Amino acid sequence: MRRRIKPNDINLKSFEYKKELNPKIWKDNKLKENIRQRLISIAKEFIDTTGLEIVPIDIVLVGSIASFNWSKYSDIDLHVIVDFKHVNDDAELVKNYLYAKKCAWNDKHKDLKIFGYDVELYAQDISEENVSNGVYSVKFNHWIKIPKFEHNNIKQDLVKQISTLYINKIEYYENKFYELKNTKSFLLLQSKVEYLYDLIIKGRRQSLPKEGEQAAGNIIFKVLRRSGHLGMLNDLKRKLFDKLNSIDENY
Repeated sequence: MRRRIKPNDINLKSFEYKKELNPKIWKDNKLKENIRQRLISIAKEFIDTTGLEIVPIDIVLVGSIASFNWSKYSDIDLHVIVDFKHVNDDAELVKNYLYAKKCAWNDKHKDLKIFGYDVELYAQDISEENVSNGVYSVKFNHWIKIPKFEHNNIKQDLVKQISTLYINKIEYYENKFYELKNTKSFLLLQSKVEYLYDLIIKGRRQSLPKEGEQAAGNIIFKVLRRSGHLGMLNDLKRKLFDKLNSIDENY
């Protein structure tokens, strides 16, 4: 049986702000031109896969790689900015369609990397706000939002305690899945898994606009993603759905 982790097992060093932007990506405070051209090509290839006649309003780089809190865990977060209503009056339909397309594209291109950093592509509506500390226009080659260096103000004790609690819960739920025998027990576990997953996602989404990238909810989310426990929880959601919706020969 795996030992329960403790708060001191959580290492937050990689979340601290650096004194400069990532020198592999930036030079003289500008995106390196060879990288910029490659990202434009990647964005165009994604647009082609959608089957839609989309002319992106912008292509932007966001997230830690466009700020001072980059680390070896960073992604190249590439956002294609689109006016969903210009594509179709039903903006929600366009949102869902492009979300499905970006998931399929990212899954297909898991080996795509820029200097070792995974490229994560996202189709963003023009009305959606970027809460990232830094936002760089790849298309027009300038900063939309210049990143600010901030002193490290992560609520370390809080992040470590909650991350530890969530990790131990996820591992407990994972082990419990293989012990259960009846539908009622699986339904109860499903409700707990769904609740915890929503708690993690909402914690990040609600804290980012208020506290920025060093918000406790955002750091907790990233701790769980880096440790693999967010993926484990998501996989457990899928397994529970499949279990509860399968019909065997004895039905």
